[in-house]
Parts: sequence; structure tokens; C-alpha cells
Amino acid sequence: MVALVRPGQSTFELACAAQVFGVERAGLPARYAFGVCAERPGPVPTLAGYDMLVTDGLDALDRADT
Repeated sequence: MVALVRPGQSTFELACAAQVFGVERAGLPARYAFGVCAERPGPVPTLAGYDMLVTDGLDALDRADT
């Protein structure tokens, strides 16, 4: 599972996806590996007023199943 992060990213919305797909829970099988990507890797501004450092580019979407 890869989420595409864009400038002006809502940290809440990304956190929701990370909670659903990226958190391993005891007693439950891990079904997804969660990651993020951006059109251009590097700092991406968020609505919360800080930049999020994204290291993967759009090629991550090609590798993702979801």
C-alpha cells in the first residue's frame, strides 16, 4: 500500500491511512506494507505547517499492489 503525498497534505488524512494499513497489531496477520511517495522526493509541505520528508518517488506506485 502506497499513499501519494502532495503539497498541502492533510496530516490527519495520511495518519488515518497509516493507522488502517501500516500499524501491525498483536494477534492479527500483517496484510499490508505501508509507504508514502511523492511526485518529487524531498520535503512536502503539510497543512499542519511543517514539511514531511518523502524519500520515494512515483516509481513506488508501480511496485505497490494497492
